[in-house]
Amino acid sequence: KGASLSGLSGIPPIRGHFIRPLIDVKREEIERYATDEGIDFVIDSTNKTYKYLRNSVRLSLIPFLAEKYNRSVKETLARTARVLAFDDAFIDGAADEAFSALIERGKGYLALDRLKTLSLHRAVSARVFLKALGRFDPASASDLSSAHVEAFHAVVDGLSPSASMRLPGGIVLRREYVRVIISRGAPVKRTPFEKTLKVPGRTVIPGCGAFVAEVLNKRPKPLAAGADTIYLDLDEAGSGLALRPVIPGDRIVPFGMTGHKKVKDILIDAKVPRHKRQSIPLLLKGGDVIWVPGVRRSDLFRVTGKTARVLKVVWAGREG
Repeated sequence: KGASLSGLSGIPPIRGHFIRPLIDVKREEIERYATDEGIDFVIDSTNKTYKYLRNSVRLSLIPFLAEKYNRSVKETLARTARVLAFDDAFIDGAADEAFSALIERGKGYLALDRLKTLSLHRAVSARVFLKALGRFDPASASDLSSAHVEAFHAVVDGLSPSASMRLPGGIVLRREYVRVIISRGAPVKRTPFEKTLKVPGRTVIPGCGAFVAEVLNKRPKPLAAGADTIYLDLDEAGSGLALRPVIPGDRIVPFGMTGHKKVKDILIDAKVPRHKRQSIPLLLKGGDVIWVPGVRRSDLFRVTGKTARVLKVVWAGREG
């Protein structure tokens, strides 16, 4: 039916808390010992029914192979299983070592470092993928097939930085540039919005964060602007500053440049994952994009030596 090394190597003598001391002893030896020692034993009646595939293999297929092809087929299969068990243990150990070096655990997700995953042998990276799914959702991991492993490698190896795939149990695997994320369900769709920035004051956008605007009567030295803070010439900007999501066609004149650039390209260059782009509100004046919070500001309304009043706006994290 198709199996990995773990499946082909059979049940090990020791697995977790379970120990099977007679697993390598032939049935005939056990029955002969029980008879010689006068030990009563019971045979499970279901062992002789063809209802179960394992019984059909044992009662029909193995005898057929022994008669037509190899009288020692049982011994041959047992030796092969032992060799595969050694190989399986080696790969599993390598996967354990790699797993701890490239896994990141967050709230509701697991992430694999894509570049480190690419550097692994495919046998090891496949096992790392299975281990990650097993940690995230053991029940769903049991439903994985070789097709899922091949699809995982396609997501990791492919050219698309936003590739994704669905896995059993409602789990989604998606690539975010340098990471491969395992999470549950599809990304939340944001409700369209457009809000006027309160100046001064706090403007909250559920799911996208809060913006705190403050009016300064003198130019701060230095302008401690970061990715989440912008300073504007308030008299130049005036009133009517607004916040809304990115829409197709939005353009910005990046700070220090003269030409326009698509906001979409700005976000791609900054490696912002596609599913997060709608959670970044733009700050606008009319139809002009002033700021892509956390990413890039425009050349509009910048503070100069002639600025009398400064508007400081801070993107205070994501809320909701």
